[in-house]
Amino acid sequence: MTAALDVLPGYGYPLPQLDPLIANLDAELARIKTLAADAPVLPLTGLKWLAPVANPGTIVAAPVNCKKYLQEARDDAQIHHNNQVADIQTIGLFLKATSSLVGASHGVALQHADRRNDHEAEWVVVIGKAGPNITGANTRDLILSIGELIEFASSFDSLLPGDLIYTGTPEGVGPVLPDDTIVTDFEGIGRMHVAVTLA
Repeated sequence: MTAALDVLPGYGYPLPQLDPLIANLDAELARIKTLAADAPVLPLTGLKWLAPVANPGTIVAAPVNCKKYLQEARDDAQIHHNNQVADIQTIGLFLKATSSLVGASHGVALQHADRRNDHEAEWVVVIGKAGPNITGANTRDLILSIGELIEFASSFDSLLPGDLIYTGTPEGVGPVLPDDTIVTDFEGIGRMHVAVTLA
């Protein structure tokens, strides 16, 4: 993959508000296919897993977009903190800092261990040149479908190649503590282990 980055165009200032890899994904994939036959095979163990989109312009998050989690959040005072939990069409979307994006190898560093910190497994929509590439799991339990979510997010902001939309969360949210490991299985993709540490 790294050797194939030579197909990406150079940019001058001001830098584009998009992720160059995602914006040039067709050329990147063609270059990867050319190099793949002679590329070394590396074991997955011991590799450092970085975020697949390095430079998103925007990270949009869709809260309580799963039917079962919406009910779970409404039923559990430790999740809703005595606040009414409305549906996504009412509460809308929120933005996350692009500096919050890390890869699985980075782990989760808890800043406020004295507070409850819950794990959440999210589906991610990566905005590409010709629409979304869906990464992740079964989306049948979503309140807003992926298409509806993209339409909803687009009504507030222009989405550019490499922008991310996080949606979920499936039911079963619970607290995590330093030294825990979050294990997430994605059917057809694999398993991911994310370490939880104290910042």
